[in-house]
Amino acid sequence: MNFKTVSLFKNLDQSLLKKISRNASLNKCPAKTIIFDEGSFKNLDPFILKSGIVVISKTNYVGYETSVDIKYSGDGFGWASSIDHGPRTGRAVAIINTGYWTFDKLVIAELLSNSKFNNNLLLYLIDYIRINENILANIHSTRADQKILSQLLRIGIYNKNSNYLQ
Repeated sequence: MNFKTVSLFKNLDQSLLKKISRNASLNKCPAKTIIFDEGSFKNLDPFILKSGIVVISKTNYVGYETSVDIKYSGDGFGWASSIDHGPRTGRAVAIINTGYWTFDKLVIAELLSNSKFNNNLLLYLIDYIRINENILANIHSTRADQKILSQLLRIGIYNKNSNYLQ
């Protein structure tokens, strides 16, 4: 995977993309590994998924865990904690064997000072907020089968050749 194809790095200049590549650390974990846990202050680094699938979930006040997003190759996750340095707001779990990149603090600082990256990050976070708003809006007003169908449609990958969701 090339960092140019990552939506968070869209329109960044070549020198910054090279610096990102040189300072990225590839980490691997087996299926069912918790990459980070909700409420944790440890390892507040953001991630870019190289391979595998990661589910982001949230636990409510009575202990029920709900999946709020699924991340695929090229997707970022954990970026909110790199901005506000607060605890993790959810849990990230590898569903299958997974590879992900982390970046050193100097690269993250340089990215956060780049206006093109900040625009990409803002779009990423707005999309995440919209997903969660839709989940909240439908949580009490929809039947269980409709909730499941809604989530399956949201996480499905559209195949242009067959005109179907996979």
